[in-house]
Amino acid sequence: MQIQRNDAEKVLEENAHQAWIALQRVAPLLQERVDLELKRAGFPDLAAYSILWAIDRAGAPIRPRDLGVLLFLPRYKVSRQIDRLVDDGQVIKLKCPEDARGHLLELTASGRKLRKAMWDVYRPAIANVMSGITESEAAVLAKVLNRLA
Repeated sequence: MQIQRNDAEKVLEENAHQAWIALQRVAPLLQERVDLELKRAGFPDLAAYSILWAIDRAGAPIRPRDLGVLLFLPRYKVSRQIDRLVDDGQVIKLKCPEDARGHLLELTASGRKLRKAMWDVYRPAIANVMSGITESEAAVLAKVLNRLA
């Protein structure tokens, strides 16, 4: 029996399937290795770094909902992690002038210092986990993955 497909229906090709499997398998393993290096150095986990980095990169107080585009985290982790960073004095919540129910996030001096110290461990950890590919392969990988987003 032959299955009729309309032109709009996408067929999962074998290479795309294998790429998906590799992405799902490899990304968490690499993140775990980097996370382990941060923990060995006595720092919070990669999720905390990601939030500190995104707030710092914004350059101005930012709403938590606007962090999602910048983060490598599922949304459900973001609010818990923000609360921990606030409790630890790394981030402060400011009233949002446009929305009385909302708030903005800003790094404290301590949060900025922590992010920079964590980067000194994170940067070589990234280099280590990415050492299996060349610089040109990394450029192609980044280009292809960014096209999917």
